[in-house]
Amino acid sequence: MAIIEIRTDVTGIVLSIDVEVGQAIEADDAVITLGVVIRGETDHYDFVCAEAARGIQDVQLETGVPCSFGVITCDTMEQALERAGGGKRDQGRNAALTVARMALLQRQLA
Repeated sequence: MAIIEIRTDVTGIVLSIDVEVGQAIEADDAVITLGVVIRGETDHYDFVCAEAARGIQDVQLETGVPCSFGVITCDTMEQALERAGGGKRDQGRNAALTVARMALLQRQLA
């Protein structure tokens, strides 16, 4: 069973995320990336999305620390809110659970 607690400030900015998946993970066991890129009128969207994904991959490959991709890429603010708020499409929760499980698996394999 997984329990997640996400604390935000009054504007919705994430202050901290606690993940419990049966075992404690340390702060340096994993990296959770969270963000939103909303398509605009220029090609910057494609570059930003590609470089965000590449950068997160590079961190994982260079450090060996599990990283999750919790970056929402979408066309509208409405889509971003749908993917960020509760329910099964909660990108932040899914990213946190995934990386916590990856960190625990890595610990078991070591």
